[in-house]
Amino acid sequence: MTKLVFIYVNYNCALEIHESISSIQLENYEVSVIVCDNSGNYSPIENETVFSPGRNIGYLNGFNYCAMRSDGDIICLVNPDIVFESFELPLDYDLEEGRVFAPFIFDSLGGNHNPYKTSLPSFGNLLLNFSAIIIEIIGARSMSKLRNFIRKEVRVEPIAEENIVPHGSFVVFANCNLTQLLSPWNSLYFEEEKIAFWAKKSGYRVQYCPEITVKHLQKSPSTSRINPRRKLLVKLKSLLELMLYFAR
Repeated sequence: MTKLVFIYVNYNCALEIHESISSIQLENYEVSVIVCDNSGNYSPIENETVFSPGRNIGYLNGFNYCAMRSDGDIICLVNPDIVFESFELPLDYDLEEGRVFAPFIFDSLGGNHNPYKTSLPSFGNLLLNFSAIIIEIIGARSMSKLRNFIRKEVRVEPIAEENIVPHGSFVVFANCNLTQLLSPWNSLYFEEEKIAFWAKKSGYRVQYCPEITVKHLQKSPSTSRINPRRKLLVKLKSLLELMLYFAR
């Protein structure tokens, strides 16, 4: 039976993780759940395996910490505020092939994250994002039109399948060697871009998979408690780290 591993990263969001785990109802897989406890206060409710690194090592680093300690055929990176609706792999998928699946994700506000990003980010798009964040930090009202123009340019439709970027709230890695993806990385934002670039560089196909459907509740305390101006600064730091990652 196919081994399916769900990995969560906890930072003061145990209740959200408990709700998410309770929604996992799968009979055709051997399921296990792993939690990286970045805040040191997680109490398991089922048969979760909990790893405590002793400090907050970040989102993708927390995923790395657990993924390197799991033996699943399929490994899922799951936001704490994800609730599962359905989980089926495409009929044409062969488990021997490495592939990254971008599920259908709808959110509690009535929207959706499908197809999550509208184009595979280029370095130019990253610079546009950088400019948009700077404009937000400055808060210049006269620059609002330019900010909106930049964001519109970043999100160009339609997308080709080879340019899909999976939304970071829930990503499925099937038979992938995650070692190179999960190098030291402590950013809170832009993990989608890193995953997409890594997949393309590694030769893994990123496929939109509506057979996997989840609901994003949009209530993760990890980001909701951050001051808006502080959040922008964190985004800027994350984007700078991302640029350095791609420049290597």
